[in-house]
Amino acid sequence: MSYPELHMIIEGEKIPVGHRRVHTVVNPATGAALGALPLADAADLDRALAAAQRGFRLWRDAAPQQRAAVLAGAARLLRERQEEIARIATLEEGKALAESRSEVMMNVTLFEFYAGECHRPIAAGCSVILKAAEEAPASALAVLQCLLDAGLPKEVGQAVFGVPDEVSRHLLGSPIIRKLSFTGSTVVGKHLMKLAAEDCKRTTMELGGHGAVLVFDDVDVEQVLNAMVPAKFRNAGQVCISPTRFIVQEGVYERFLAGFTARAEQWRVGNGLEADVQMGPMA
Repeated sequence: MSYPELHMIIEGEKIPVGHRRVHTVVNPATGAALGALPLADAADLDRALAAAQRGFRLWRDAAPQQRAAVLAGAARLLRERQEEIARIATLEEGKALAESRSEVMMNVTLFEFYAGECHRPIAAGCSVILKAAEEAPASALAVLQCLLDAGLPKEVGQAVFGVPDEVSRHLLGSPIIRKLSFTGSTVVGKHLMKLAAEDCKRTTMELGGHGAVLVFDDVDVEQVLNAMVPAKFRNAGQVCISPTRFIVQEGVYERFLAGFTARAEQWRVGNGLEADVQMGPMA
């Protein structure tokens, strides 16, 4: 399949490159350019803010049943488009295709759960401006498009891209933004918290982890290895809960080391679109 033409989404409109600055999205497995991503200017961000403000007024008054219908519809579309979205994610992120398929289905599960639990925050009637990573924009756009195609009002969900610090300062400097949710590095998270603190905006931060694994003498070593080796190499280690160190009790140390080494030597690395590849390159 070909990589889709890139754009932003503001008020349901696909905003092309036009006169804007661009970021070249690259396939990390091959180094080949995939597409040109438009970067938002101040006018784009102001338009997204205004749309989000209108969207909040609209969506907060929507009946829970309406919100549930949108989430359930988006889950259905994600199921139907699973292979397409998974391949897009692998093209721009490099991860193994099996991982991409699994992550699409995780979104399906989330949407279905919140559709049935409408009092949960994700279905609480908030409008959203999504600022996804410029390195992997198309998969994020595909998920938002599923929501819009399922009936999400066009003012409720926006997707913008840009120079990260410029976008962050512009959006967080607006009184329209009331809450920030960020997943990423601790360094960037601290910076965003400082920006949000200027107006006492609430934040939710999912930052870099440091996952220690304790392995004691009384464990089933094979069972632990079967769980921990895939966890270590998932998404080339680029997961916040990825194990970073193993602290192993002496009684099973040699068995654990030998088993882990043997499995690591057999781990298949390559282009994520190729059959049987278990780990792609770092994005």
